[in-house]
Amino acid sequence: MKTITVTDELYLALEEAANRSGQTVSDLVLEAIQVWLDDVAEDEADRDKIEAARSESAEKGGVEFEAFFADLLGSQD
Repeated sequence: MKTITVTDELYLALEEAANRSGQTVSDLVLEAIQVWLDDVAEDEADRDKIEAARSESAEKGGVEFEAFFADLLGSQD
């Protein structure tokens, strides 16, 4: 088990939220951390998919969004 330090103000807010939800502060914090970790993992998986799609597009001659529109706007002059 590890200990973290939070400000009194934050702890009071956590206590209030825990009381409203019928949970303990510990359960509330653990749940929030798990949700955050799940979001980070999902974001990382999305980044991997985006990078794979970007690489595949580049291999097939595709161009980046910014470059496409910069070229399009530049050709209108």
